[in-house]
Order: sequence, then structure tokens, then C-alpha cells
Amino acid sequence: MIYLFITTLCLAIGAVTWALWRNAAPVADRVQADVAFYKSQLQGLDRDKARGVISNAEFETLRAEVARRLIHAGKQNPQQTANTLNKTLILTVGLFCVLGSGITYATLGQYDMPDQPLSARVAQADQERQNRISQAQAEQDTPPSTVVADEAHLALVQQLRTALESRPNDITGHMLLAREESRLGNTIAAKEAQQRVVGIKGDGASAMDYLRLAETQIVAAGGYISPEAEDSLKLVLQRDPENPLARFRIGALYDQIGRPDLTFQVWSRLLEEDHPNAAFMAFIRDQIPTYAVMAGAPRYQPPAPVKGPTAEDVSAAANLSAEDRITMIEGMVASLGARLAETGGTAQEWARLITSLSVLGRQQQAQAVFDEAQSVFASDPSALSVLTDAAVKAGLR
Repeated sequence: MIYLFITTLCLAIGAVTWALWRNAAPVADRVQADVAFYKSQLQGLDRDKARGVISNAEFETLRAEVARRLIHAGKQNPQQTANTLNKTLILTVGLFCVLGSGITYATLGQYDMPDQPLSARVAQADQERQNRISQAQAEQDTPPSTVVADEAHLALVQQLRTALESRPNDITGHMLLAREESRLGNTIAAKEAQQRVVGIKGDGASAMDYLRLAETQIVAAGGYISPEAEDSLKLVLQRDPENPLARFRIGALYDQIGRPDLTFQVWSRLLEEDHPNAAFMAFIRDQIPTYAVMAGAPRYQPPAPVKGPTAEDVSAAANLSAEDRITMIEGMVASLGARLAETGGTAQEWARLITSLSVLGRQQQAQAVFDEAQSVFASDPSALSVLTDAAVKAGLR
């Protein structure tokens, strides 16, 4: 296709150049006619002087003027210069277009790349989806984590591993192990522990169980969504079709296999629904214009995010009685806890939940949330710092 384009471009430029060249009016004949005319005038002046028609003074004056005009006419005509410049410009522009096209294609093009209509791109994406590398291979290609843990913590986790060797069906123990292995940066071990949890629960495994499995698989693979992780995400959506985090991951999978148009469909819907407490929403809002262009919707305008409480809301809360304020805080804590469990959130939101639970005197629940948050953000030192600060202020261990 590119060869046809360049050939057509060259032919078009050649045709235009030739037409303009032919239409550039020649001026040589007119210059010669002017020279012949002034020469004949000089001859006429000689005859008029010989017949006594004009005086010697008049003859000299007229002869000087005609001679001046003759000399001027013999010089290069300005129009001829303009035509010459036009021809030069035409040739220069034509040559620049041809060379520019060649250089641009040599830099950016792929001469051996065939045409890629939509059907071919879809087929290629399907093939990439089917032939992408496995979870095990991705784990081999992912560098190990470098989380630093104290010796006491390492010893406790080792005791847990040892205990579970004799209690292979201990669901609670394997759930705890998956969380602790994540905190230590042992992503593959965390994945295996969560796989054990799902295996023990069998048909009773929930959407959250499979979502945790998918997340551990993705983390263990360095962010890559393997066929095994995709299967886990499908099981999440079978149990919870509207799960935001699973849908976000499916959108990322589409981008991974070369279908940004489907990524746009999934992510734009998440934006329209608005999940303000989901950590991935800021990422989607930042990236969606690029995916809109690739999906053929360059004029897409993402919906505005839902605003937080107004000044009137804050004022109204301040005027509540102590009992009503506690009730409101209870509702906010329950809502925030449910959202974090369902869709995840930022470290600051987890820290806020820890602090709120501590204010309500629920130290054990705050400790459980802190432990869970450390598992979620095991590979993010800055987030762990935020969580630790909140835990210290809440008096947790």
C-alpha cells in the first residue's frame, strides 16, 4: 500500500510541475521584438536628420533616449526572472516532497508490513491472546522483590509455613499465609497460598477469593495478565459481573493484546459509573483520552468526577449531637470499609479507616485492617509508610 501511495504522490507532483513549467510564459520573443523596434527608430532618426526634418540638437536628444531604451530592452526582463524563479521553486518543492516522503517512510515505516484492516487486527489480537506466555514463564522473567523484614516476623511466617504442612486444609491458616507472604514480597508463595485457599473452598469460593488470587497472580508476574490470571478474573465476574477491579484488569488485558478499542469501552464505562474510591480511577482518567483516539472517538469527553461533601454538609455534621455524630461516623466507616474490600483504594483511605476504627474503640478491627492493608501495599514502601504512621497514632502494634 505504501508503495502505491509514494508512486501516486510522485506522479501527481510530476504532473503539476510539468503543467506549471509549460504555462510559464517565455519572454525571449518579446525582448527581440523590442530590440528590433528601437533599432528601426534609430534608423528613422538618421533619415529624418538627413532630410532636415529635425535639428541637430533634437537629433542628439532623441537618439540618446532611443539608445537608452534599446539598452534597457536588451537586458534580462524582470518577468523572465520571475518565471525562472517559479520554475526553480516548482522543482525544489517537488524534489523536497519526494525526498521528504522517502525519508519519513525510511524512518517510521515498515516496508515488509502488510496492510492491516480492522478484521486483520482483530484476528491478530485474538492470536496474541491465545499464544501469550504462561503464568509460570512470566514469573520466571519477573525479578524477585526486595522487601526488607525483621527477623522476628520472618520466624513467625516460617512457623506458619511449617504448621500448615501438617494442616493442608486449614483455610484460615492459608489465608493468613497468603497475606504474610505478600507482605514479605514473596509473590509466588503468596499466589500459591491463595490458590490453596480457593482449592479448599471449591465451589464455595467467593468473587473476592478469586479476585485476590488474580491479584496475586498479576503481582507475581510483574503486572502481566497471564491466561491463568484471566481465568481467575472470569471467575470473579461470573460471581460478581459488575466488580470494578476485575473489569479494570480485563480492560488492561485488552490493551496488552492490542485491542485498545475494547480497553476504551471497558474503562469509559467505569468512568461513567464513577467509583471515586477505587485506586485505579485516577489512572483511567489520565489515560482515557489516548485510548479514545485509538478507538476512533477523538472527541470523547470523560465525565466529571463526583465531588466530595460540600461546605454545607460539613457544617451540618458539626451541628450534630455526639450520639448522632458517632452514628454518622459508624456509617462512614462501614461504607469506606465495604468500598475498600470491594474495589481497593489508596493508602491514605486505608489509613483513614484505621484511624476511624481506632476512634470508635475498635482496636482489634483496626489491627485487622492494618494487617490487610500491609498485604495490599506490600510492594509499595511509600504506602507502607503512610499505613505505619496511622497504625502508630492508633496505638497498634
